[in-house]
Amino acid sequence: MIEFRVSARDRKTLIIGGIAVLSLLVIGRGAPAWYRWRSNAAVSTRVVLVDASEATGSVSRSLEVDAAVRRAEVKRMEVSPAFINGSGVAAAAATLASVVSDAATTNGLRLGAVQASGDSAGVKSGGLVHLRVRGDATGDVTAVTRFLAALEGGVPLIAVREVSVTQGEPNASADRPESLHVEFSLEALAHLGPVEERP
Repeated sequence: MIEFRVSARDRKTLIIGGIAVLSLLVIGRGAPAWYRWRSNAAVSTRVVLVDASEATGSVSRSLEVDAAVRRAEVKRMEVSPAFINGSGVAAAAATLASVVSDAATTNGLRLGAVQASGDSAGVKSGGLVHLRVRGDATGDVTAVTRFLAALEGGVPLIAVREVSVTQGEPNASADRPESLHVEFSLEALAHLGPVEERP
């Protein structure tokens, strides 16, 4: 049997050589893996930061949109009384005719025929529609003046577009009260949607 004797010096050299080879293997295989891991971690970190930034931006935009919607709703509520409200064009036109009738009664005017209509072309629920009323009434000059002033100066907003006033009985005696016949054309805007209670 052959015996190998390794001196202490050779043993030390062998151990150092083995450690060097093992280190080269670890560094040769481990360093690229560690570099890849570090690169992937950096990319992942950038992706997370970009996602976080986009999420923060989305939340910020969402809060801005929400605030804008709330401001628009407040503005709509502020101007809502200026419009005739109705669930549809026919309902809104009927409401406008009722407002005209109330103004005539309140101011001592005898209301004749009233025709209310609305332009429903292309209007959907939640939109605005243009309404028109044509009618005639009879009363004295004070009643006619107050009636027209009440319509143009009140709420909802109504525009008097045409007025034709004629004397009802031109040959009446001076002791009879004056009677005027007035024909009028009015316009207003209606907000279509759920009917809201007026304050």
